[in-house]
Amino acid sequence: MCHLPNELYVCLKNTLSKPPSSEALEQDLPTIKDSILKLLHGIKKKQAILRERREPKVLSPMQIDLTDPSDKQMVDRLASQVDLAESSKCINNKQDSALPLYLKKGSRIKKATIRSQDLILSNLRQLFERHYNMLVPESVIYILDPCSDVEYELENVADVKPYSILSMKDMSDHQPLLDEMKDTLGKIAEQALKTWLNKQTTSDEVQSLRQQLHATRQAYESCKQKLENQEQDSSSETVKAEMDEGKEITQTAAYLVASRLEVLQDNVDQLKHDITQKRCRPSKNRLQQCLDESKLLEKEMEDLEACLRTYKPQWKKTWETTLQTIVKEQKFLKDQESLLIDLKEDHRAILDVLEQATKIAEIHERTKQQPSAPEFRVAPAEEGFEGMASVMKEVSAIRVDHDRRLRALDQAEKMRTKALGQSIDAFERELTNFVGLKKLKRTGGADAVDKQREEKDKAIMKQMFTCV
Repeated sequence: MCHLPNELYVCLKNTLSKPPSSEALEQDLPTIKDSILKLLHGIKKKQAILRERREPKVLSPMQIDLTDPSDKQMVDRLASQVDLAESSKCINNKQDSALPLYLKKGSRIKKATIRSQDLILSNLRQLFERHYNMLVPESVIYILDPCSDVEYELENVADVKPYSILSMKDMSDHQPLLDEMKDTLGKIAEQALKTWLNKQTTSDEVQSLRQQLHATRQAYESCKQKLENQEQDSSSETVKAEMDEGKEITQTAAYLVASRLEVLQDNVDQLKHDITQKRCRPSKNRLQQCLDESKLLEKEMEDLEACLRTYKPQWKKTWETTLQTIVKEQKFLKDQESLLIDLKEDHRAILDVLEQATKIAEIHERTKQQPSAPEFRVAPAEEGFEGMASVMKEVSAIRVDHDRRLRALDQAEKMRTKALGQSIDAFERELTNFVGLKKLKRTGGADAVDKQREEKDKAIMKQMFTCV
């Protein structure tokens, strides 16, 4: 085998001494290839001979000496422990962790979270309803592609990734009111244009146009009031928005800490595997990196704990307020249910009395229909009755209860007032229904009436001065 390097050297020297050309290379290439193959086969044989020799084993500097009882005991104890990644509660809980998302509606953007196993289109619509406090119809949800910056319709929920931007293409909350105002103003403008083109400037048409303008102003005022009420409702949601913001901050921080902790657990498990399976000594740099990462995670968990201590009083106060509201509503419901039971019992008693009265009336009617001769019966005098003298004695012994008489008069007055209130004629009933159903046309309200009165006063004043 010692001659092979010399042969390879001679072949290479002869090849390089010739002028460079492909023919010269092809001519000497088989000889060079054979020399290299022979050299490789010789090296393999030498390696096989060296492996067959049995020499006493010598530990490398990177291996652990298991002959030492203390080292062997520590390695066995480390091998008996379960992998951190398998026994970690954070990783097991992370499988059910929340997926952070951004919900966009118009110019407003809110952050929300949803569990991975609950990621369906109906739950995404419920997220919009819960965060924007509105009833979302069966509309289309769009998702923003971060690469092309294009929104497309979400059909497969697998496209939703952490921190994806979702938007819902629905009408604005104030859009129906604005459409109503737009239609009303359009009709008025069209009618005014027709009036101008036809040159119908009579007093009746001008008055009708004024009434329509007053009606439009009244509709505008009502729409404006509705918008103000909606703004007040939205201002009451500030506390809930702050609470949601705190939830998002803590949840995001916990998610990041759990992710880094999972990576650290994988590294420690790999280090444990190298020690127990491969019998390798742990590297100081690697151990130092794990310790540094552990200290950073500990600091971040302390920051998260401090953040939770800050938010906890605010959240408890909000929960107490909400709980008080729930307790009041439950008490109100129980009171209403008990009141309903009492009303049913009173109604049942009334029905019993009316049933008995109806039976008595029927018996009286049957008795009245039977012909009978009038008969006058004189009641026999009681024992000890002395005529007028006895009557005067009873009258003088009577004690008049004036309070009872006044209460009876008040009760009779209430019954009379109630009877008058319930007895309404057909015209009053029709008028009440007409006004209650809001069938009256809007003519401008009290402002229009005041303006008409002012015009009449001005006309009367002009007529008086012209006569003078």
